[in-house]
Amino acid sequence: MRKLSIGILMIGLFLFTGCSASSEPLPETPNTTQPAIVVEGELYYTTGMEMPIEPAEEAIKKVTGVTDHREHPAMEGEINFPIEDTVYAKISDGEEYVVVLIEGEWVRFEKREE
Repeated sequence: MRKLSIGILMIGLFLFTGCSASSEPLPETPNTTQPAIVVEGELYYTTGMEMPIEPAEEAIKKVTGVTDHREHPAMEGEINFPIEDTVYAKISDGEEYVVVLIEGEWVRFEKREE
């Protein structure tokens, strides 16, 4: 009787363990870095915040290149997100940040706190 109870318990344990394992594939997470731009040798990262400003015309510069989304940009004016023919400006109004024109809106980019 004891062997039968242990056998039933073992079968139940195997069934329980087998049912809890998921065979569904997990969605793949793309290997990307946060959108960033290099301005005056420093990396600025997106905050996602749209800014209701219009930078001075002389402050606006053209993005110089687009690098792979899995890497940080390295060259002046380079970005790592797929928007070509766009512009940016460095703003100094008590604090320094950069805005990039994305889909007709100026989006704020900031340096990360170390």
